[in-house]
Amino acid sequence: MYHLHIPAPDPMTNPSTQTRAQFYEIKGTPSYGFDGKIVTGGGSKEETQRFYDDMKRQIEAGLQKPAAARLDLSAAIKGPLVTVKAAVDDVKAKSSDLTLHIALLEHHITYSGQSGTRFHPMVVRSLGGEKSNGFKISASGKSNVEQIFDLQKISAELKSHLDDFEKERKITFYRKKHEIDRQNLSVAAFVQNAKSKEILQAAVIKVRPEEQSISLDFSNASPVQSER
Repeated sequence: MYHLHIPAPDPMTNPSTQTRAQFYEIKGTPSYGFDGKIVTGGGSKEETQRFYDDMKRQIEAGLQKPAAARLDLSAAIKGPLVTVKAAVDDVKAKSSDLTLHIALLEHHITYSGQSGTRFHPMVVRSLGGEKSNGFKISASGKSNVEQIFDLQKISAELKSHLDDFEKERKITFYRKKHEIDRQNLSVAAFVQNAKSKEILQAAVIKVRPEEQSISLDFSNASPVQSER
């Protein structure tokens, strides 16, 4: 989930989430997407079943599609550093616009905002690559990427963003959600066609202590596969 200062200030917003909002040309929240196709708009609680049924249909349809790339992913934490290693190959798309995105997530954050929602799952705290724009990869051969997230640095950047936003908008957050719980982290990685926004492959893995690091191979999984 990419939080934004829309329609009201949101202390889980950060420069990385704003970068993705620009990429998807998001104009309002809530917005959601499947395979890069974005829909904007929500509804009342009475419409929950309709939204659920529609999302379930799209997810199940995606599960039937063969994987369009192979993705191997590992993540480990030591001190304030989260080291992520990803390898992409067996890409079945002829494109020069492929990007590997790596997102640092918190499993859940508690915050009561204007919407009344208290529990927020899979909150994006930072994105890898220069200016959070991921890593360009080749459609042929194997691409190896390493991303190191410095939790202390990210936390400081989150606070700085919120401090600047308060000054600019002349508001005050009653709670700033800039601190990161190192026991509450996952990493998501996905291969995306930057032009069509199609997702070729994706994976999610929990961040574990370095001595317990595991590696997952998603070569035969559909793009909506994740660790459970």
